[in-house]
Amino acid sequence: TLVGMDISRNRLTCDQDGIRLQITNSGAPLSIQNNSVQNCAEAGITVAGLVGPGSTLELSGNQLAVKGNAIQCGIRDVYIHDNNVYCTVSPDDQATSVAIKVTADPNTPDLLARVISNKISHFPGLAIDIEPAIAGTDVQVLHNWISRCSDGILVSGKEKNPIESVRISDNELFDLTPPS
Repeated sequence: TLVGMDISRNRLTCDQDGIRLQITNSGAPLSIQNNSVQNCAEAGITVAGLVGPGSTLELSGNQLAVKGNAIQCGIRDVYIHDNNVYCTVSPDDQATSVAIKVTADPNTPDLLARVISNKISHFPGLAIDIEPAIAGTDVQVLHNWISRCSDGILVSGKEKNPIESVRISDNELFDLTPPS
């Protein structure tokens, strides 16, 4: 039984993925903190899977300079904060890169997504993309600094699975420019 996981203080320079985890039926706290992740054509950090009650994923203090998506997450209770995320390719090279993407498995109830105090720049796609697939979702996007991305923040729910609570507040977005 997994009682906890901590991935911290690593320096990763990778061609495809920096950190990729598939979690199954964990009720443990998961932590990915203070890592430096570079290159990564696919994604800097990807975490997906089914987790039990009481399990949380905290991604914080990471420095990501990547070519693809920076953080991709599909866990029911996620707290993404204080990361510095930068895309290293031009908008023409990778038009779909997203800095922070949170999705949820349709079988995972009660998504709680908190994206707070991240610094995001130079992404040719969305800075923050939250796509819950289930009802009962609580989304908080607060105090993020977003610069030189094509688009800012997108939170989208399905008609049959409405989002219960969304709070987007005190974010700074500037110099957003669609790719030419």
